[in-house]
Amino acid sequence: AGWPAAEMLDLAFRNEREGIVRFAAPGLVATADGGRTFVGVKGPDPGCFSQLEGGERRREELVAFASGVGGFRLGTVDPVAAALGAITVEQPPSEPNLLWIHTTGEDPLALAVASGLWSTEAGQAFVEAAGLLPRIDLRTGGIQTS
Repeated sequence: AGWPAAEMLDLAFRNEREGIVRFAAPGLVATADGGRTFVGVKGPDPGCFSQLEGGERRREELVAFASGVGGFRLGTVDPVAAALGAITVEQPPSEPNLLWIHTTGEDPLALAVASGLWSTEAGQAFVEAAGLLPRIDLRTGGIQTS
């Protein structure tokens, strides 16, 4: 009972009682009592958790996700049943700014201003996040692709 003695990697709650937590071990667990107890989440197939990156709340649903070739794999988690639903694939956006935000969760302009490496070209900075290093136009906040 209680929180596992392992590194917590991600968590998402849809209310004060129901949530999911990803630990280094035992992996994805669910709680229906505000974190007093946890149950390992069951999935549609044994390999569905091997690429799991985290969980998030989307409106009133809890969603487990993993990125991969062809898009992001998502599955709705029922924390009361401790079950992961069918996996679907969501295509990432193609527009550079939206793809950056989708991938990193960061506003490119805010990150450039806070910790960017200013370019010798006026009004530009480089910023690194999630292994990406785009050039940001500081006038528009946009990612420059050329």
